[in-house]
Amino acid sequence: MDLSPLVPCSHLPAESCGPYIAVCQAPRHILIYSSVSLQVKRSIELDESTNTMKFLAWGKTVLGRHRLLVASDTRIQCFEMEDDDWTTSVSESEGIHAVRWIADAASLAIFSACATRLTLWSVDETAGSVFRFPKLTPSSIVRMASPRPRYAILGRQLHDVITIAEYNGSWQVLTSFQADTIDAQGIAWSDSSGHLVVWDAVVEYRALFYTAAGSLMRDFRAYDIGLGIRSVAWSPQGDTVALASCDGIVRMLDSLTLSPLVEIKHPITITDTAPDVWRERSSTATHYEHVQSSLSLPLMVTSSEEQARQGIGLLSFSTSGRYLATRNDSTPTTLWIWSIEELRCTAIVLNQNPIKQVRWLSGDKEQLVFTSADDGAHNIYIWTEQKPPVAIAVPSSGFEIQWMRSIERDPPALLIGSSKAFTIAHTIADPRDEGDATGTYLEIDTCVDSPSIRV
Repeated sequence: MDLSPLVPCSHLPAESCGPYIAVCQAPRHILIYSSVSLQVKRSIELDESTNTMKFLAWGKTVLGRHRLLVASDTRIQCFEMEDDDWTTSVSESEGIHAVRWIADAASLAIFSACATRLTLWSVDETAGSVFRFPKLTPSSIVRMASPRPRYAILGRQLHDVITIAEYNGSWQVLTSFQADTIDAQGIAWSDSSGHLVVWDAVVEYRALFYTAAGSLMRDFRAYDIGLGIRSVAWSPQGDTVALASCDGIVRMLDSLTLSPLVEIKHPITITDTAPDVWRERSSTATHYEHVQSSLSLPLMVTSSEEQARQGIGLLSFSTSGRYLATRNDSTPTTLWIWSIEELRCTAIVLNQNPIKQVRWLSGDKEQLVFTSADDGAHNIYIWTEQKPPVAIAVPSSGFEIQWMRSIERDPPALLIGSSKAFTIAHTIADPRDEGDATGTYLEIDTCVDSPSIRV
């Protein structure tokens, strides 16, 4: 375990694009490190017109160039790692609610703070197109399959409207159609099936499936009375779609026929011995014990105002699509891992504190990294298929895990950090594999700035 030199970090999480890691230094200073050696590759000083930094994101062009955006409340500046002289900036007078790279880092999607407009700004042509009244949801703009960058945009003009726009040096609207929803919460596209799913407000269970031309293929309703869908995810292959709802059930639909395949339920009492059940224990070191008897999962008592947030609050497919990780917010300390191939629960992990966030690592063996809220030990937890979970303590006093980011490289790695530190978790051969060199495991280098599927 090697510790790097002390590196100051700000409140903004570090971001990685694979070979590089960008870290904000208050108030207007950015350091860019190598994700392998942690050597400083570039130092960027922002101009005085930039106030507190709020957004940091990488993008990659079709030519493989790595671009970085840094944004404050009203201004965005962009830089390129392969060309120190390349830079551009754009301002948003109404304030910036969110910003991200799109169209292979050729454009920026800028959501105004007042939710009155979405600007698609071409950083190379220094020109943009404005779309009025976009929805301010994380999934209100999604990329679609096309030889050229093509996006579906969710907005509202008296009614919910979906606009299809394509980028070819400039932005052109291909079509626009009205969605038959009360208050659509998000959209998701499947390249393999050619379907765009739109899910309605949580007060009603509705998922509508459209073609790219706007033809309605199915209006799916699991029930008529009760709170509805919280989140939606297509499998990596796009052959199934998972609808997570407030009733604690994940409904899987076939992407071609749009018909239900199975319901994934999360019972409070575990009686079947088929899945591996692991319970966290803390003594001199955190470890997991194998539970072989029936047990009741710990419930979380909620107020009436929190009822709308109940149900499936976490939904994540593995990179291969073979597994699905879920968390039912009624039992937030329990992490469920489902085998999509076998249509069964393959593991249940019971932590002492609520499951906070998860990240899948790619590799020959599926591996899930997750953290817990209010974890006094500040552990990183790892589940690997066909193995018991393990807990790894971050070797730094006062380290409070607040965020995780993937580092897309071979072998894969993770950025794990707090407001004052970040850790790079590298994958190495798993010593538990007993000669199987294909397994992966995590070791830690630290960079700190101060001392009804049946269960």
